[in-house]
Amino acid sequence: MAPRKKSKPKKKSAKKVAVDPNIEEIYEETIEFHCPKRGLVKQKVKVRKFKTRCIDTVDILKAESDIIDKIEEADDGLSIYSEEDLSKEE
Repeated sequence: MAPRKKSKPKKKSAKKVAVDPNIEEIYEETIEFHCPKRGLVKQKVKVRKFKTRCIDTVDILKAESDIIDKIEEADDGLSIYSEEDLSKEE
C-alpha cells in the first residue's frame, strides 16, 4: 500500500452573523428562577432589544374609515337577497 497524503489543516473561518436592522442592542443578563427539580437557578441569557416603530394610527384610521364609507354607500344591506327573493316576499 502506498502511504496516504496528509491533508492540510482546515482554516477556521469566522462565523458570519446576520445583522437584523430592527435590533437596537444585544446584551447579556443574568436571570433567576425557581425550578421544581433543581431549586433556584441562575442563568445567563442574551437579550435583543428591538427598535421602536412609530406609526401614526390617525392615518390608518382615516384610511380605513374612507374604505368603510365607500363600502357602506355601495351596499344597501339587501345584497344577500336576489331580486327573485325580494319579489316573492312582497
